[in-house]
Amino acid sequence: MPSARPVGRLVLAALVGVLGLGAVPASADKCTGTKLKTIGKKEAGLMNCQSKVAAKNDSSGLMACEAKVKDKFATAFGKAGTCAGDQMTCEDKAEACETAVSAAMTDTFPSKCEAGKRKGAGKLARGELGCYSKAASKGLAPDSGCISKATGKFSTALTKAGPCPDGGAPQMLVESNCVQPAVTTDGGGMVTDVCPTTTTTTTTTTTTTSATTTTTVTATSTTTTTLKAQGELCGGAAECVTGFCVDGYCCDTSCTQPCTACDIAPTPGVCSNVPFQDVPHHGTCTNCGLCTGSGTCCSAAQCTFPNGTCVQ
Repeated sequence: MPSARPVGRLVLAALVGVLGLGAVPASADKCTGTKLKTIGKKEAGLMNCQSKVAAKNDSSGLMACEAKVKDKFATAFGKAGTCAGDQMTCEDKAEACETAVSAAMTDTFPSKCEAGKRKGAGKLARGELGCYSKAASKGLAPDSGCISKATGKFSTALTKAGPCPDGGAPQMLVESNCVQPAVTTDGGGMVTDVCPTTTTTTTTTTTTTSATTTTTVTATSTTTTTLKAQGELCGGAAECVTGFCVDGYCCDTSCTQPCTACDIAPTPGVCSNVPFQDVPHHGTCTNCGLCTGSGTCCSAAQCTFPNGTCVQ
């Protein structure tokens, strides 16, 4: 007579499986997370190709380098699955990122400085999109600590590279051309779309006279833009519901100017009105006005924006 033990094991395994499934948030989307991660890798790869050009003043291998990056992207994107994000649109956005950032970093080549900044820009794009990727895969909003880590590394890379052309605001340059075009979030920071596209509508006007009926078809191109909420990354005030974009983030009118009191954490877009620490580009509020620029703990009145220096 067969033993009952295997049946017991099957029941236990089934229970464990049910409990395991219950631990995954219902809104978690690994497909979306994979696509965002893949886009970040492509942007970093393309900027690494541009870094090599700057370092050696030799563009002969650029096309082959870019082709290798694009092939890897196409393979990984295709394996991600069916979810938000059109492959061709995402390819175009990643390549537009490469063009925009490279156009702003134009030191006389060969330039180790420019090579370092281009490579750092790619790492920043990959880092921030990686944060959104992890969040989407878990059905959560991006961790502000993850974003800060990426921007902190970029700041260090810029300092190490030295003084050479970078567009004047390199972090905003990368975020507005490489990160924001690739991902859309809602007011709570949850990822809602990958590589959002524009839409085109057609308006038909019919004119009737006593003799003839003439139908005129007018094509009207309409760009659909989702305005961003407080605390979300922005490239200008026109992108924000609030109408204010300061230091790369949307903020509301209740925030004292400058708007660094609009925090990414702990509550996105909430004006805390207490001393803040510039770490390194958006306000994280603390009770101690620790200024990143000098490393000296000073009073709130002495802590200035945006460089985080202590003034007497």
